[in-house]
Amino acid sequence: MNKEGLNIVIISDSLGMTAETVLEACKLQFPKNSVKSLEKYSFVTSTSEIKEIVDSIRLKDKDNTIILYTIVIPFIKNYIDLYTKTVRVKALDILTPTLDMMSLTLKEAPYCKSGMDAKIGKKYQQRIEAMEFAVKYDDGKKIDEALDLCDLVLMGISRTGKTPLSIYLGTKNIKVCNIPISPDVNLTKKIFKIDKEKIIGLTLNEEKVADIRSQRLKSLGLSDTNNYSSRERIKKEIEYANNIFNKLDCLVIDVSDKAVEQTAMLIQSIKGGILK
Repeated sequence: MNKEGLNIVIISDSLGMTAETVLEACKLQFPKNSVKSLEKYSFVTSTSEIKEIVDSIRLKDKDNTIILYTIVIPFIKNYIDLYTKTVRVKALDILTPTLDMMSLTLKEAPYCKSGMDAKIGKKYQQRIEAMEFAVKYDDGKKIDEALDLCDLVLMGISRTGKTPLSIYLGTKNIKVCNIPISPDVNLTKKIFKIDKEKIIGLTLNEEKVADIRSQRLKSLGLSDTNNYSSRERIKKEIEYANNIFNKLDCLVIDVSDKAVEQTAMLIQSIKGGILK
């Protein structure tokens, strides 16, 4: 495995947001340091610009660099495709396979006009901001500040999936902060002063929590007999969390048999009114 991380270069004849969106989705499936650097070249509309960018990569670190490109102008697309293959620089066309299939099915040629992704610029920026919000205020960080700014608050004991759910909801333009619940940690008093409709408790059954925590300890090279994964400890934490949820009178979702996407859809369905 490459431990240094990849250099990613995005080339587009518009803003390049499509490639960035795909990249953000892919990065979630790899370790945090999977991408070492990101360079973005927008509104590239000449072969000379393409050649200059690709040559720079070829002379620096082509073995550890990937180009993601969204070029709809045919002769520019053909040039980057041919030239990167000639000089053996890794490059991936993000748009053409989908455009070709849609064109074949619709029996209609695409417009092939650059700059059209600018229309989704505002929504894209909001989505990025919401995802960054989830990371910034993850696991109870700057919680009093987060409670003033967030759309939703997720609460639950360790390993209830608060972080991935917060980030996934971020892709839906929802700003989420999450708060870990533990009998050993004092809960901010401010949580009892905000609108309970913004708060969602996450819970798992005891057996599921024990299994997840045991696997987590093993992945860290620690003994699964650790108190963290003991049934007695987990039972105590679940009871404590349920007591907190009752005091807050908030919505509680059992995520034992739900994927992140399912839980997110349920939350959007129930809380749609406050998320508009």
